[in-house]
Amino acid sequence: MNKLKLKKIAKWLWITLASIVIIFFITLSVYASKAYKASDEMENNIVNIDLTSIKVSEDRDEISYKVDNPKLNIVFIPGGLVDASAYKYLASNLAKDGNNVTIFKTFFHLAILTPNYAKRFINPRMENVIIWHSLGGTVASMIASKNKYITDVILLGSYAFVNIENKNVLLITAENDKVLSKTGYADWLTNAGKNAKEYSVQWGNHGQFGWYGEQKWDWEATISTKDQQDIVISKILEFIHQNDISKPF
Repeated sequence: MNKLKLKKIAKWLWITLASIVIIFFITLSVYASKAYKASDEMENNIVNIDLTSIKVSEDRDEISYKVDNPKLNIVFIPGGLVDASAYKYLASNLAKDGNNVTIFKTFFHLAILTPNYAKRFINPRMENVIIWHSLGGTVASMIASKNKYITDVILLGSYAFVNIENKNVLLITAENDKVLSKTGYADWLTNAGKNAKEYSVQWGNHGQFGWYGEQKWDWEATISTKDQQDIVISKILEFIHQNDISKPF
């Protein structure tokens, strides 16, 4: 085969590869455009939170809340196809409690596409808490299982895909959640360890672990999003405050 033919074959191989990559990213872009966005109602409620002592910033890969002399470093991993901003109410309240909080902006709203990237938000000089919602658990459980700086793990409408029994674990589910696989939850529960704590939000649903409105395939909640979020915040604070850990769940 002469050099001219080899060059033509190489050219067409590069064109084919480039086309596949372009189609892949176009498909991802279309898919990501359907992500659930934060509701205006959430922003209206955040206005009522005193954030004057908190430095709030946002860039391409994170929304962060920084405080002076933080108690803990908390990292949120959003659910699949959920915009990071939908967790700002939860993050604001946890920051108000005196913690640094970061919401990871996942690539194309899918944490699984960059599974190791969230590690950059873990602070090796502090105790770290990782919180994830729904599909975010795929990545977050992998990170938590191997990272010695993560002490506490909190799952919102999700379960651990790998063993995290060496962490302090809290699983929060909701009564009307029809997105979370109950079979999957039961099958993988042992990954959370025998000392894991469980709490179910009565009348709550899957979508209200964030604040982005109704989610496909979910059941309707019979409590407001704010009520569910406030319950979740309360249970998270009870869990991470060691002096409050003995309170009943």
